[in-house]
Amino acid sequence: MNWDGIKLSQYLQIHPIIENKWTDLEKFKEIVYILTGKHEPVETWGEDQIKQYKFLFDLNLQRNIVNIFKAGDNWYRINTDTDRMAAARYIEAKTFYANGYMQNIHRLIASFCVPIRWRWYKFKDKPFEATKHEEYASDMMKLSFPFAYSLGNYFLNTINGIDKKYPVLFGQQKEEEETATDMLAIDQVFSKYYGWIYSATQVAEHERITLDSAFELPVLQFLNDLAYLKMKHKVERKQIEEAYKKK
Repeated sequence: MNWDGIKLSQYLQIHPIIENKWTDLEKFKEIVYILTGKHEPVETWGEDQIKQYKFLFDLNLQRNIVNIFKAGDNWYRINTDTDRMAAARYIEAKTFYANGYMQNIHRLIASFCVPIRWRWYKFKDKPFEATKHEEYASDMMKLSFPFAYSLGNYFLNTINGIDKKYPVLFGQQKEEEETATDMLAIDQVFSKYYGWIYSATQVAEHERITLDSAFELPVLQFLNDLAYLKMKHKVERKQIEEAYKKK
């Protein structure tokens, strides 16, 4: 047995045990039960029996990323054009991460993948249906844990790469520059669901489109709009402060 033989769904049961403050023996006993479905008397095991589980202490999990993969009975591809992904997918991924990366890793992966099907001798994209997100995420639970872990890290790096393009939104700001009354202080609310709804509402009004359409804008356009609106708000606030000083 090795990590590649463990599904993401199994690891999500194992992870809380690893993080628990139990003894190593207690952890080992529970993990063996998850992997075998049997309550084994591990305290009486010899070295040969324990040997097959030594991989659990080796967390070298990085695997090569492939563009097309099968999860459960369905096929998916990685969305490599992430700069043009819908803002809703980006917001989902940020929210899942903020609410607990490991327990939501299958949902984060689902936000970055495109369902596909084999037709006319090649794979073709299927529409990404937001209402089926949990179905996509359920498929991701059937991936081998190392591959899912590698996908999750790849997508987190992608998110970080996008965020770095917008220091005005996500950079470290001086406290005096960002206050609770700054309605567009996205860096203070980006991980909160209603903060994103408010931000999307501002984009919708700016673009003169519906809220649903704002969530479907390419992520870079969405963040460009937020950056512009935030700077505009700062300039207007500064102008008001200067006007009061002259009185």
